[in-house]
Amino acid sequence: MRALADGGITSPFPIQVDTLPDTLAGRDVLGRGKTGSGKTLAFSIPMVARLAGDLAGGKRRPGRPLGLVLAPTRELATQITATLEPLASAYDLRVTTIFGGVSQHRQVQALKAGVDIVVACPGRLEDLMKQKFVSLDAVEITVLDEADHMADLGFLPVVTRILAATPTQGQRLLFSATLDNGVDKLVKRFLHNEVLHSVDEANSPVAAMTHHVFDVHGVEAKKDLVHKLASGTGRRILFMRTKHQARKLARQLTEAGIPRWTCTATCRRPRVTATWPRSPQARPASLSRPTSRPAACTSTTWSWSCTWTRPPSTRRTCTAPAAPRARAAQATS
Repeated sequence: MRALADGGITSPFPIQVDTLPDTLAGRDVLGRGKTGSGKTLAFSIPMVARLAGDLAGGKRRPGRPLGLVLAPTRELATQITATLEPLASAYDLRVTTIFGGVSQHRQVQALKAGVDIVVACPGRLEDLMKQKFVSLDAVEITVLDEADHMADLGFLPVVTRILAATPTQGQRLLFSATLDNGVDKLVKRFLHNEVLHSVDEANSPVAAMTHHVFDVHGVEAKKDLVHKLASGTGRRILFMRTKHQARKLARQLTEAGIPRWTCTATCRRPRVTATWPRSPQARPASLSRPTSRPAACTSTTWSWSCTWTRPPSTRRTCTAPAAPRARAAQATS
């Protein structure tokens, strides 16, 4: 309770109220609720409580976690870990995060040191399983978060293989906004006598979000409004249509003395993770980014920039115009 209070959690969300009695009792649960409905705490609380209580496995074992959370993206996995860690540390449970796009060295070292809960993206987790760095034969509780998103990304075959590697008698919690695109097959195969809890529809608005519409006339009026919104207290995200617009706004905010950080579409993940401060107090007030899929970032608050060319395959490649350079050398000789 103290860990929740320290995090500003004073009252439960509806999905937490509905699911906690069943999850704490060890039942399989199918929860239907979208992002922002409180799903993370709905499975984090019972996972920590049960692993620290009746499922406590004694001495921590390298590469053999007791709890597993699968998430479709590294961003969600990191967010889940941030929610889990304060609860887990209160019971001396160790959490580690596993995802691709970065070197696996630190993740392997964390597994070798012994972990209780693994929060992972399916692809990298399966890679580490094949390399024998992690085994799921001791997992007591498995959580599949945003299963519909995993289906959209084509992860269900990998997820199926991962779930098949966990003990059949373990507790399984699956959270999804919908049961389309094969998610229902996962439910039928891996959940047993599951209890269904649905708190909202897939397209219903998030109750904790307030929407405001500003009617402005003229470019200067719009510019003044954006600057006022960006200079307020707390953290803010400003979405732009293009990289050019995002960088232009970033320059304007910098000239106005407003700390900011720009995320566009050409930056490698390790540089983003390393540059973005972990402490909320150290972060810039504003983050501006285009509405297209991100892959790059620039910053004036921290002097660095980078570009990333990402083809359809998962391998990172860098292309250099070798032939034009050779012709240029011949021309100058």
